[in-house]
Parts: sequence; C-alpha cells; structure tokens
Amino acid sequence: GMEPEVESSRLVQHVILRKDLTKAPFSWPAGSMIAQGCHVVSKTLWELKDEANVQAYMGDIDNMHKVTLAAKDEEELRAVVDTLSEHGLHFRSWLEQPEGILTAVATMPYPRDVTSPHLKHLKLYR
Repeated sequence: GMEPEVESSRLVQHVILRKDLTKAPFSWPAGSMIAQGCHVVSKTLWELKDEANVQAYMGDIDNMHKVTLAAKDEEELRAVVDTLSEHGLHFRSWLEQPEGILTAVATMPYPRDVTSPHLKHLKLYR
C-alpha cells in the first residue's frame, strides 16, 4: 500500500449530497443524484481552476480521488457550508434550478487531513 505520509498528503475532493432527496416526498432517481454530483464538481473545478490544488489534482487526472458523503437533509448540508466557510476552505454549492434547491456541495481538492476533520460526522453516500 501507499506510505501513510503520502496518503495523508494526497489530494481528495469531497462531494456531499442530500440523501433525503432520494426519499419521499422528493423521490429523485439515482441518475438525478449522480447529475447533482457531476454539476457541483464541474462548477468547483472550473471556478477554482487557477488554484494550485486544482492544477495539481487535474494534472494527475487518471489518479483523481473523491469521497462522496451524505447529508441527511438541507439543514445538515447548510451546516457543512457554514463549517467549511468558517475554516476558510474553498468549496462550491449547487442549487438545482428552477426551484433553487440546495442539493450538493463539493470541496476544492485538499490533502485529506485538511478537510476530513470537518466532515467526519457524515456517512459515505450509499
């Protein structure tokens, strides 16, 4: 396996999706949720394209690493936004139009030990 110090410095992009959107009354299909993740990642990498972390991450595109996490509802996803903002971490949110529903958040790629402490309360998206 990788050396621990290499693993800890490896850039990881965290993607957080609202799990409640897959359940009633929303009942969004899997494809719609995948699209939300794609949208927010595209927005994040494009809008932050001049950041050194993004340049490094995209420069080794065949080895991209993402961790997809679940927020249980809009309130929990908004709390993630607040936490990332408080700690000065770069991220983007996706609002699905025309409703303007907050559906997803993606961080800029960071070393795992930078972002994970702020997201460890979230479960993997399954």
